[in-house]
Amino acid sequence: MTENEKELKDIKNLYRLLMLSIALQVIPFYNLQLFGFLLFMVVLIWAYVLKMKYIDSPFGKTHAVHVIKTIWNFSTFFAIGFCIWMVIMYLDADKAALDAYSEQIVATGQVDEAGIKSTIAALVSDNFGLAVKVGIPTLLPSIIYLIFRIWSGSSNASCERTI
Repeated sequence: MTENEKELKDIKNLYRLLMLSIALQVIPFYNLQLFGFLLFMVVLIWAYVLKMKYIDSPFGKTHAVHVIKTIWNFSTFFAIGFCIWMVIMYLDADKAALDAYSEQIVATGQVDEAGIKSTIAALVSDNFGLAVKVGIPTLLPSIIYLIFRIWSGSSNASCERTI
């Protein structure tokens, strides 16, 4: 295998692992999400390693930098959007179920697991529409950015073009 073939393989595998890490983070199982997040961090570190490894190669270096910028920009945009989402949810969410359960705790002096579970279920069902309505404009732009950057980078890598 020549050096160019190895470089192309490394870059394609970098994009594949990035896509896999994101897919795992979307699956609603905590262990898979945790593994996906750790893989996301491994991809970031590996991109830095490839940037140094292919410092003299325009193809490898530009793709590694593309992945690094994608991860950092997405993380920043998503964190900002999530903070905005949290503030809006804090200010506008219907907290009636939580207030009722808090009053019950004060009156009886006891906390039970069934009460906590039912209160959480009521909070989620009462505020699900608001969470989606607020989440779309605050979180979706960063997700669209991530998908676009991965798509453009991986398609350029498949055609063996620098970015």
